Amino acid sequence: MMNHTLFLRGSVMVAMLLLCGLRGGAAENQLYGQGNAVYGQLALGSVGYFSTPKVIVQGVAQASAGLYHSAFVKTDGTLWTMGDNFEGRLGDGTTTGRVTPVQVATSVVRVAAGGFHTVFLKTDGTLWGMGSNYTGQLGGGNNTDRSTPVLLSTEVAEFAVGYGHTLFVKKDGTLWGMGANESGQLGINSTTNRNTAVQITTGVAKVAAGYSHSAFVKTDGVLWLMGDNSAGQIGGLVSGRLVPTLLTGTVSDVAAGAYHTIFLRTNGTAVTLGDNNYGQIGDGTFGSRITPFNLATDASKVAAGGYGTAIIRTNGTLWMTGSNRAGQLGDGSTINRSSLVQVSTNVAQVTCGDAQTLFVRNDGVMWGSGASAYGQLGDGVAALRETPAFSTTGVVQVSANSDVTYFVKNDGTLWAAGANDEGQLGDGTKTDRGAAVQVATSVARVAAGYYHAIFVKTDGTLWSMGVNATGQLGDGSTTNRTLPVQVATGVATGPGQIVAGGYHSLFIKTDRTLWAMGSNIDGGLGDGTRTNRLSPVQVATEVAFVAAGSQHSHFVKTDGTLWSMGSNFNGVLGDGTTTLKTTPVQVATGVARVYSGASVPANSSSHSLFVKTDGTLWAMGNNGYGQLGDGTYDGRTTPKQVATGVSQAAVGAYHSLFIKTDGTLWGVGANFNNQVAPGAGGDRLQPVQISTNVQAVSAGYAHTVFIRQTEARMTNLAVRSNAGTGAQTLIVGLTVGGSGQKPLLVRGIGPTLTTFGVPGALADPQLRLFNAAQVLLQENNDWGGGATLTNAFAAAGAFALPPTSKDAALLPSLAVGGYTVHVTSTAGTGVALMEAFDNEAPTSSARLVNVSTRTQVGAGADLLILGLTISGDGPKTLLIRAIGPTLANFGVTGVLADPQMDVYSGSTRILGNDNWGGSPGLIAAFQTYGAFSLLPTTRDAALVTSLPPGGYTVQVRGVGDTTGVALVEVYELP
Repeated sequence: MMNHTLFLRGSVMVAMLLLCGLRGGAAENQLYGQGNAVYGQLALGSVGYFSTPKVIVQGVAQASAGLYHSAFVKTDGTLWTMGDNFEGRLGDGTTTGRVTPVQVATSVVRVAAGGFHTVFLKTDGTLWGMGSNYTGQLGGGNNTDRSTPVLLSTEVAEFAVGYGHTLFVKKDGTLWGMGANESGQLGINSTTNRNTAVQITTGVAKVAAGYSHSAFVKTDGVLWLMGDNSAGQIGGLVSGRLVPTLLTGTVSDVAAGAYHTIFLRTNGTAVTLGDNNYGQIGDGTFGSRITPFNLATDASKVAAGGYGTAIIRTNGTLWMTGSNRAGQLGDGSTINRSSLVQVSTNVAQVTCGDAQTLFVRNDGVMWGSGASAYGQLGDGVAALRETPAFSTTGVVQVSANSDVTYFVKNDGTLWAAGANDEGQLGDGTKTDRGAAVQVATSVARVAAGYYHAIFVKTDGTLWSMGVNATGQLGDGSTTNRTLPVQVATGVATGPGQIVAGGYHSLFIKTDRTLWAMGSNIDGGLGDGTRTNRLSPVQVATEVAFVAAGSQHSHFVKTDGTLWSMGSNFNGVLGDGTTTLKTTPVQVATGVARVYSGASVPANSSSHSLFVKTDGTLWAMGNNGYGQLGDGTYDGRTTPKQVATGVSQAAVGAYHSLFIKTDGTLWGVGANFNNQVAPGAGGDRLQPVQISTNVQAVSAGYAHTVFIRQTEARMTNLAVRSNAGTGAQTLIVGLTVGGSGQKPLLVRGIGPTLTTFGVPGALADPQLRLFNAAQVLLQENNDWGGGATLTNAFAAAGAFALPPTSKDAALLPSLAVGGYTVHVTSTAGTGVALMEAFDNEAPTSSARLVNVSTRTQVGAGADLLILGLTISGDGPKTLLIRAIGPTLANFGVTGVLADPQMDVYSGSTRILGNDNWGGSPGLIAAFQTYGAFSLLPTTRDAALVTSLPPGGYTVQVRGVGDTTGVALVEVYELP
């Protein structure tokens, strides 16, 4: 899919077509990934965890970190937000995530980012909020989400936000609350959510909100708590409190994490209590505390994240303890800490989110560490990939697990990227890798388990690495291996011949015998026992294909029968029961391949797929996220057909993937990390197309990797110029090369340009399409808002048009040849944009090979602009020309005497030409591309360039701001 973007460069509106989904068919296999990359498992060279603080922005007065988003107030009172924007929590009027800060409001004193909403206080005492209102946390008497700030209250002095509730203190000392109340966190002696503010108590000075508990300090210094007490976060052995309960006195400040509380006594003692599973209490243990623990005696400020605690000491040093999986403690590691570690010096303010930390130093510079998968650190990097991202070239096979991706290149080298805490990458270290590292050579195939991997070399030797607690490496021990160890010989090297399950492994030898090793607690090895095997044991004969899940296995025999064994939770074995099997049981016939996932060890995630010899895809097992693709959430203990024309498939934790025989890749099921489709969240109960020309696919816990063959080609085109009636008609030439038909989306945009700030837009464009003989093929005046065109806009990534707009659009399918698109009008003249979108996956050889337009080039901002997109994975060589003087030879009057041509990528000029100079190389290119010749001494402009995939604009103006008629042309080789 292509995104279409309009933006201003100086005073000039530039039309650009930006590449979002790569398409084509070509020379060398490419590796792509999408979904969660917080461990670097997409091998993109950047990860979503930053274990040492990064500078984010300067001039910050106060900041707040939420679950997946962050906010800060600058010293000038402006409020800025960044990160995930589902439900509109960033307050910028959209639900589009931001990896760099966006300004939301002015005159702001303080901001707080909650689980799914954001609240801020202005200098006039008004309290505002935006984002999710699912539990009523934004008040207003309704549960409507807000993507722009809405007024919550007036005369407010203090406030706090929890996961789903909001608390605020008015200037008269009264405490009010609204939102989630299932645990009594509002303290009003009920468990009913409130979508209007309700008064809780009086005489309050400070307030804090956790996941489902709340705390406040009264003006007399007494600390009160209410709500959930499942981890001791409000103290004592009580199960919870529906009304405020006194804890202690002489308190000056309080903060609440998800399930723990930290407060500051007036004497500088920081005290913690509650959940300590991640070390957030800081007492050197990981045991929760129902009684307070004195964390430090020289604290000046305290803060709490979801599972972490921070204090600023009186000397300005920042110290933290607790969860560090995302590097949020900023100590250069991802190791959880059960006691305080120093992070920085000269710190003025700190805020902790669920997995990220922001702090402001005394110089006003804000720093961040931890997770930024949604861009919540605001440094322009977001490692969560919503659309496929290119990783590397020359890949022939790939396998992914929860946090790691392994791939084999065409030179036989094995590479790995992602989490490496157990040495599962096999590079001899336990260092996570955001960029792929080479592991071995002469490798034919690799298989990823939960925390281990196995691979077979071209000589038939089998090797393993990673966790070995249950013998899954098969080397006769239970010793973990950070370097590959040889396990067996005579192993087959084809697809489906080796597989790594959750805690076990299986492989097929060249004599078709099936062997297994590792965990056998549920009979997943199929040897008739439930005894773990530290060395390979033979299971079956005449086996053609094998697959493994967390604690179960499947195999296909050479006669096409499908067999299953092991755990049968959710009916994943497909035999009509949920009873585990320690020996193989036959499930189906006519089967070619079978697939199951080892991404999650929990049996609750189990589901399996198999492809029959007739190309039908069948599914069975857990369907809690719609991963079986039958349109329901109903689990299946027997196989159900879900698709046809399928060649191969892959199973993730909660999503399924399959490739059709036409090379299209489809996904279904959980989409919480965009592993199936772009856009936050939303299970997909029916398969959705992900990409084209896909050769192989693998599924991790919540990410997808696949191999494509793509060819660079010129796809979407746009021309922006003045247009009108008669001689002022904007005429754009298109050439379709190759063979077959080329479906296109063609648009003539006028009125809608005004929404992008373009002055003088053409009021009522008319669109006409002619063939080379100037026979009118199609025409349109007002596009009419029809569903077919609306869907075509969305499929092409074109910006939407109002249904009643007078813009024009067509959906032609063009044979090989030349065509002209005319944009005209009977309603005067104005600025118009002609767009042509390649509206087809490149499965045929038909393609756009040439675009040209001739129009008047004006002075200043009134220049000629042509936009184009190169799609595919490699560079595309183009001939680009701007013709002025030579047009006089064709009887054109008023030509541009000296055209200057520049090529831009975004707002950056990458190359250009004034006078082409008679270069022999250009003369040869003219002949190769079939372009008419130019005299060596003319002032026409021309260049040959190789452009990588992306969006570009060709801009033509007159040297010395002269005006006249010019022709711009772009050619690509067929």
